[in-house]
Amino acid sequence: MEKSNKKNLVCLHGALGCAAQLEQTLAPLKSFYNLYFLDFPGHGKKANQIVSLEACVAATRNFIREQKLMGTSIFGYSMGGYVALLLAKQNPELVGKIITLGTKLEWNPEIAAAEVKKLNPVLIQEKVPHYAKMLKKWHGNAWKNVLVQTALFMQDLGRKPLLNADVYQSILHPVLVLLAENDNMVSKEETQFAAQMLPFATFQEVAHSAHPIEKVDVEKLQKAIACFVE
Repeated sequence: MEKSNKKNLVCLHGALGCAAQLEQTLAPLKSFYNLYFLDFPGHGKKANQIVSLEACVAATRNFIREQKLMGTSIFGYSMGGYVALLLAKQNPELVGKIITLGTKLEWNPEIAAAEVKKLNPVLIQEKVPHYAKMLKKWHGNAWKNVLVQTALFMQDLGRKPLLNADVYQSILHPVLVLLAENDNMVSKEETQFAAQMLPFATFQEVAHSAHPIEKVDVEKLQKAIACFVE
């Protein structure tokens, strides 16, 4: 298939991830789409920057404008889905259809505190050294700072969630809300609630998959995206 015959798809990574990680995982989708990736502030090649949802939304907005991708569909994994929905709220003209996968949509101080406990660099090095190596691969020597910055941004989100029922109802884009069948971070209840509140949303589970993007069945993901985007 010629490149000109493929649809464009902007792909947004999750917290602690990066463009290179997502590009590697979604490589099979390149046969079907022109994929576009960017590092959020505080991640990957921008690991020394401050992490905030506002900065991530701004970076995505600028990327879409610079690449002349206005109205392109967006795939957002985990935090990337949160960013895509916020962008659709703030700049609806920049966004086409939206696909979220494994996006944590319910936040409060207690949920944030539980997530922050998982972001201790010392404990990660001791308990899951292979993950520490992956974080260093993605973010270089700034990987520990990425964890600290992400913990701060999650605490802020817990205190003041930016997505709620009123915001959902104002987003008029078609949205496919996906959740891995065995996701142990994001609940089915919070995901279905968002899908119910979004005026033009559909909820769907991705079978034989878990929350980490590397544990998602990419073939099933592609089929879900194709049925929605085509």
